[in-house]
Amino acid sequence: IYLWDDVANVSTLAPLYDDGISNLSLAAKTVTITDVVNNSCVGTTAIPDFNFENRLINLGIDSGPHDGFINNSAACSVNGLAVNSYNISDLTGIEAFIALTSLYCQVNQLTNLDVTNMTNLGLLYCQQNDLPSLDVSNNPVLTNLQCGDNQLTTLDVSNNTNLTTLYCDQNQLTSLTLGTGIDLNNLTLIAIDNDPNLVIHVGATIGRVALAQSLFTQINGSISAGTTFAV
Repeated sequence: IYLWDDVANVSTLAPLYDDGISNLSLAAKTVTITDVVNNSCVGTTAIPDFNFENRLINLGIDSGPHDGFINNSAACSVNGLAVNSYNISDLTGIEAFIALTSLYCQVNQLTNLDVTNMTNLGLLYCQQNDLPSLDVSNNPVLTNLQCGDNQLTTLDVSNNTNLTTLYCDQNQLTSLTLGTGIDLNNLTLIAIDNDPNLVIHVGATIGRVALAQSLFTQINGSISAGTTFAV
């Protein structure tokens, strides 16, 4: 961290701690955006789940042997990752894979999934786990989300305006928020349960509510009479 000199309009004060970019010294240093990005790909990240690390070793992403860590430089270079069906209960360390565009982690025993660092993520398969919640608010280019057969009670995809495919059936959903940004006419597939407690928030107008009712009924065959569509 560096302190800015407003008068001189330069960073002339000494670093407050070693930022991993250069050795701690009293020399002045200007921080650039490139420094910050590059710094996220140095060092290591913990991988506490043996099966997760074993899969990374088998894929050649982690060099091994098992030590509970992965080099961030290796994680940063991965665009697609398939760790599905490997009896993984803890995906801690996935946050180091900041360049992922696709992640397949379905059919495991996950109770937590952090994809907030993956701003380029376009496809996420995380169905058949034990996730009680899922935050995809920081994945703006997500087009395909399959999160069925978990323990979700709410799901908000209002920031995922490019979404075209959504599977969220076999949860315990009471609230599904689509928001106003998603083009309902461009949603090629939405699967939900006929849950009488489900409220589907679709956006600003009555016409949009009617469109959603028609779309959901067409795709899912029928919708429970107790399912509510709301703005």
